[in-house]
Formats: sequence, structure tokens, C-alpha cells
Amino acid sequence: MYLADNVTGPALEKAATAKKPFGPGFQPEHLKNAVRMEIWCSNITDLGEDHTDFKLIDKDGKVLFTSTVGGF
Repeated sequence: MYLADNVTGPALEKAATAKKPFGPGFQPEHLKNAVRMEIWCSNITDLGEDHTDFKLIDKDGKVLFTSTVGGF
């Protein structure tokens, strides 16, 4: 897995609530304490199916919610 992107600021809500399979499908209430979303993608050397992990993170670096979508 590798960190593909960090989403912050005004773009966070739109990116985080994008419906699956084109986004993580978080609900607006999940964003209450989130300050960023990390997007982790599988790598060709990773075992198993390709997938993308989305992580909503608070100001202290704690992961609040995660969402996994198949593919890249």
C-alpha cells in the first residue's frame, strides 16, 4: 500500500462523500471532527485484490473512519 493523496480544506467534504465506487461514500456526519482524508492504494506487489482505503483523520492524527473500495 502507498499513500496516494491527502485531501484537506474545502475539497474534503466533496471527496469524502463521493459515492462508491468512485469515492469512499462517507456520510456528512462522519466529517464532524475530520481534518483530512488519506487515500491509500494497493500496489502491484501487494497480495490479493486491488483496493483503495480511505481514512478520515482528526487533528490529533487519529483515524476516525475507514472505507475500502475495490480497485484503484
